[in-house]
Amino acid sequence: MKPGRLSLELADAKLGDPRRSRRLGQVAGRMAQAPERSLSAACGGWNESVAAYRLLAAPQVTPEKILAPHRLALQERASALPCIAVIQDTTELDFTVMKHMEGTGSLNDDHRRGLFLHTLYAVSESGLPLGIWDLNFLQRAAKEARRAAGSHKQRPLEERESYRWLAGYRETQALAAALPECEVFSIADREGDLYDVFAAWAEICEAGGPVAQWLIRGKQDRALQGMGDEASPDKLFAALSGGPKLGEMHFEMPAAVQQRKAKNASRTRVKTERRARTVVQEVRAMAVTPRPPFRRGGRLPAVTLWALWACEINPPEGEEPVCWLLLTSVPVTTLATAQRLIALYLRRWDIEVYHRTLKTGCRVERMQLKGAGAVR
Repeated sequence: MKPGRLSLELADAKLGDPRRSRRLGQVAGRMAQAPERSLSAACGGWNESVAAYRLLAAPQVTPEKILAPHRLALQERASALPCIAVIQDTTELDFTVMKHMEGTGSLNDDHRRGLFLHTLYAVSESGLPLGIWDLNFLQRAAKEARRAAGSHKQRPLEERESYRWLAGYRETQALAAALPECEVFSIADREGDLYDVFAAWAEICEAGGPVAQWLIRGKQDRALQGMGDEASPDKLFAALSGGPKLGEMHFEMPAAVQQRKAKNASRTRVKTERRARTVVQEVRAMAVTPRPPFRRGGRLPAVTLWALWACEINPPEGEEPVCWLLLTSVPVTTLATAQRLIALYLRRWDIEVYHRTLKTGCRVERMQLKGAGAVR
């Protein structure tokens, strides 16, 4: 988005005083023109810098109010498209070196301090960026405090970190309800493999009206409900291995050097080399009904969804096969539908690029702000 367009959007924010709104537009425009600079350097003078810091410290200036006019502009852009993807992902904002910063929490260990940023990033099916639909900051307590709070399975979902995926789907559903002529997808990686999302979708379908579809990278070998045959597999992977074959996919995979987690080690990484090759995948898909998990108050309702399995045939010796498990609300009965959904899921890389740009291009982790509240 051009700096001028962004500043015009944010200048419409309702901040309780038109002067604050104008100031927000000016600050956004300056930062967009020089994203690699600090806030004071981008403002270009002492008076402008003081005004910017005062703006960020004002209680009337909240993330929701800042984002509101951008959301309206995003909605208008999306209304002209047949399909959009709202991609969810979480990234770390590491402020360990900012010793003076208040309001941070633990990251992967208690020695590193910062925040987790969960973003909903909207793009067209072809990858045209549309904007940020929602974002949330998570402040994680220290490990001892988390232990004192008890097992996460004993806490309501709303008190767990994983709740962000359900909240993100609900926000995407709000966009889908506002765009009845547009097909809206919520896309998430393995962390978003949460049954509560499936249950929320089923509930919205029963109520009628526009519904946000979802496409999630599968993480769990889920137990399945009985499929009407005592000999039927009771686990997802076993069922898919014998499921209907839709066809094959071919693509070229370049050589790469990767860092992977070592087996049985949570933080140790090993370097692996991947050779270039033509990958041939067998594509299977079927409708499945996972066994619902328990939540406080009882078991969640049963939901029938579609599982899409694309796995490499005869990989070279010493190479791991390239396999993808995707779970979706969309019926997958043809190879063309499967290929479309796989291509749509690959749009998830766009949010990785956005987060990397935020940290390396905009250098958000090096902003000289006193408190985490100003970053938010």
